[in-house]
Amino acid sequence: MFVPGLSIANSLECLAFNDLVSGTALLGQSALTLIKLFIGVMMGLNIGEALWGQAESISYTNEVPLWLHCFGLLLISTSIGVIFNAVQKTFY
Repeated sequence: MFVPGLSIANSLECLAFNDLVSGTALLGQSALTLIKLFIGVMMGLNIGEALWGQAESISYTNEVPLWLHCFGLLLISTSIGVIFNAVQKTFY
């Protein structure tokens, strides 16, 4: 599976610990993986467009109301605070 995020983190860790050869090699490998993913996506898009034609463009409308976004932000913030046992601090 091509998920270069972990290998990028590993390469930066190696570079942080002054292991230049290993870090540079992992970073180069991650860059090549990203390039392969990009080329594969572009090839897939072009082949799909050649076989089935260009997809019709539609305009995007957000059907979720603004108050639900605000409530969701408050809910996820509170939930993450509870999960990580965050202590409430008062700032004067």
